[in-house]
Amino acid sequence: MGEIQDGLLLHMEFDTRSGGQTIQYESEDHLATWQINPNGEVILIASLFKWDKKTLKANIEIRPHGSALDGSVAVFGVAPTTRETLLHYQLDICGPVTPEMLELLAAYSPGPAAKKYLNRYRFECLSTSDISRNLLTRGQLMKQAASKAVWPEEEFSTLISIMPRLRLWYFSIVSSPRVNPSSIAITAGVLETTIAHTDRGFIGLTAGYLHSLHLKENQLNSSDEPESSNNLEGPRSIVKDHKLFAHIRKSRFRLPDSDETPIIFIAAGSGITPFRAFVQKRKLLSSKGISG
Repeated sequence: MGEIQDGLLLHMEFDTRSGGQTIQYESEDHLATWQINPNGEVILIASLFKWDKKTLKANIEIRPHGSALDGSVAVFGVAPTTRETLLHYQLDICGPVTPEMLELLAAYSPGPAAKKYLNRYRFECLSTSDISRNLLTRGQLMKQAASKAVWPEEEFSTLISIMPRLRLWYFSIVSSPRVNPSSIAITAGVLETTIAHTDRGFIGLTAGYLHSLHLKENQLNSSDEPESSNNLEGPRSIVKDHKLFAHIRKSRFRLPDSDETPIIFIAAGSGITPFRAFVQKRKLLSSKGISG
């Protein structure tokens, strides 16, 4: 772990051996990681509907009947599931607010005051509104709109139908399988943005998740680091013990076959990270007198 302006730079290595098999990858590939919503946002949504822990963990059946705003199916179609599972691992409750979402939330809001509040932003430029300036998540917007009103239980089905699914996040691999055949390394920046005139800080969803994983694995005190809290064990504790949901995405980008081909690397910021793997590979092959 290193420090950068306004944040941290995490270098993380993951063991690719599982069940007697080793995941195969190339230096130019990407590691696709599944995101997990932070506990604070899940608790916030639960408070809007006045759910207790028992309600969050109770089995419910979801029958998909449409698409989310991004065109994807809003739920995985696994039944039964729980409200807690949907909020932690399936629905993108932390993403940016869109005009389409404002319209739908206003239509199903808990009362005229909330509807008026949400409709006010529908006709503003979102990029310059309080929503964007304060980096409000979807749950935080719903809380501000409702004030002390409770969102009705039946509107949770509406929330499921309009919320996009959590997306994969892709990291360039910064290790070479020829040097480290049983591990994959990535580098991630954890930048904390302070919201003006508030005591809130903002950390990206995936960066916050990986940072939480880093804190737990190294048994560090989070009071010394940017705050982030995630349910790291996953549904039914399937990814406990410092694991994560991930897979390899093959890339068409490849270095020239011949190591005699001149190469100029150009990148900005964290874009330089995959070059580490390229250099590792070329250095190893060169030391063994192998071309390519």
